[in-house]
Amino acid sequence: MNNKYVVVSNRCIEVCDKLKNMSYKLIHTECVDGFISYEKKHADMQCIALNNNVVFVLSQCKSLANTLENLGFDVRLTSKKASGKYPDNIILNAKVVGKHLIGKIASLDNNLVEYCINNGYELIDVNQGYSACSCLKVNENAIITADNSIYKALIKTDIDVLKISSGNIRLIDSKREEEGFIGGASVNLGDSILFFGDIRRHPDYETINDFLNKHNISYEYINDIELSDIGSCVLLNI
Repeated sequence: MNNKYVVVSNRCIEVCDKLKNMSYKLIHTECVDGFISYEKKHADMQCIALNNNVVFVLSQCKSLANTLENLGFDVRLTSKKASGKYPDNIILNAKVVGKHLIGKIASLDNNLVEYCINNGYELIDVNQGYSACSCLKVNENAIITADNSIYKALIKTDIDVLKISSGNIRLIDSKREEEGFIGGASVNLGDSILFFGDIRRHPDYETINDFLNKHNISYEYINDIELSDIGSCVLLNI
């Protein structure tokens, strides 16, 4: 695939510059009115990519939807408008791992759930509404998470899951006492992982490094900033 795109917030210039240097074309998220400050531009709140270039986008993110359509992606809008009040803000916040959709299923948009059911995805229901934020996809059969409900659900499946400690991740645009998630502070780029900051400062770095080595996944990081949750970014290829 010749064109590599990422939907990403513009709130961290170091992440944007790194992605550009890796030859990705950036599509910036919108600013969603009504969302709390640190969620307004999160990519993992605004869209989710599935197979065959299908991308679900919040119905109010019309500019983002139009941009993706003009690039040739099969854009599907949510059946309802998201609001800033939980759980109406997490209608697309799920993690796709292989043919699994991990999320708080009752809170996800009906159009997304229906598409996944009709296209052979196994739905894995968890208590964590911010499933996309909470999971780092390592490959099509492995994830890293600090969330206990996700961990408990996945150990019953064929997905290999590493549970790490929570915290130690900056949440961009939030008060300092609020912590980010590992999924929002990283992205799976297909054959490698990019961490949005210096993963070596994380207290579970050695365990994370061993898990990635176990799955033969290389990774890069931005060593001049602390590990930062910007809402991940959504990888798109066409």
